Amino acid sequence: MNNESLSRVTGISACILTLAILCAAVVWFSDGLRQGMYMHSDEFLTLERSHGFLKFDDWLPVRSNNEVSHKKPPLQYWLSAALLRSGVDGFFAVRVWSFLFLAGTFLGTALLTRQLAPDNPWAPAASVLRLAASPELVQNGRSGLLDSGMAFFVLVTILAFFKARDDGRWWVVCGACAGLGALQKT
Repeated sequence: MNNESLSRVTGISACILTLAILCAAVVWFSDGLRQGMYMHSDEFLTLERSHGFLKFDDWLPVRSNNEVSHKKPPLQYWLSAALLRSGVDGFFAVRVWSFLFLAGTFLGTALLTRQLAPDNPWAPAASVLRLAASPELVQNGRSGLLDSGMAFFVLVTILAFFKARDDGRWWVVCGACAGLGALQKT
């Protein structure tokens, strides 16, 4: 086997390992999203703010304690409210977006690691494994907190920035992700 073939096999093996770690983490951490008690008092506040859109039938301002509040941006509250409106239970409606953002952060970290360490095909697997081993990150990603969404949008903005250096069309993606991050958490 020549060096090029060995390099290709190593790259494919590393990619498969990265995807396996990512999928295993997503499956493992998704258990129990629909049940249990609220993990943080802020989860209850996320539910209350999300429900405010339905209660007042007004999807522009975020409400806290039934009063308009400009302290929190609306993106995750909108997403949760849309699920609540469709009949999804409160635990899942509040937690699923944080969890999806966590999964996106795992994937984005692998992609960013590949961008920063192109000569080491095993680095993305190691970076995803390191993130998945962080109890605080995983707990936040399994709760209704806004932090994992912000981490996701910052990461995607950085990835789009790297792509924009080679292809100017990515600046639009970079700006859109930064804007969504601002709508997620300030």
